[in-house]
Amino acid sequence: MIIQKTTAKLVLILGCLGCFAAPASADRWLSDYAEAYRTSQIEAKPLLVVFEKPFEQFSQFQQVSDLSLRERSSLLGPYTLCRIDVTSESGREIARLFGATQFPYTVITDKHLNRIIFRKAGNISDLDWVTTLISYREGTRPKVDLSTFRSTPTVCYT
Repeated sequence: MIIQKTTAKLVLILGCLGCFAAPASADRWLSDYAEAYRTSQIEAKPLLVVFEKPFEQFSQFQQVSDLSLRERSSLLGPYTLCRIDVTSESGREIARLFGATQFPYTVITDKHLNRIIFRKAGNISDLDWVTTLISYREGTRPKVDLSTFRSTPTVCYT
C-alpha cells in the first residue's frame, strides 16, 4: 500500500515536471561529428563541439553542476551539441582538423557552419561557460559596443 502511494506520488511529480521541462533533445549530446554536423545544418543552429578524454580527470569537460535541468536546457538548447572522445582514432583525427592539442577543447561554429566563432583549450570556469553560452547562442560573434568605453585620458601612477 505504501509503495503504491509512493509510486503514484512519484508519477504525479514526474508528470508535473514534464509539463515545465524543456524538450529532452535540448540537452542531448551527440558523439558522432557527422551526425551533429547534419543536425546543425538542418536546424540552422550553431554547433558546439567539446573534444575530451573522458577517462582523464583534467582532460574531461565539466558542465556547470549547480544548474537545474531547465536552466541547463535553456542555455544549451540553441546549440547542436557534440562531444568527441579523442582517445579514439576518429576522435583524434577530428581534433587534429580543428587544431585541438590540449583537452578539453571547446569550439562553437556559426549557425551556417562556415566559421569557428569561439574556441577555448582547457577547462572553462562556470561563469565563463554560462557567459559563453549566452553570448554565442545566436550563432554569431558578440558585438562589442565601443560607445561604452570612454575617451577620457587615463593616468598611470607607476
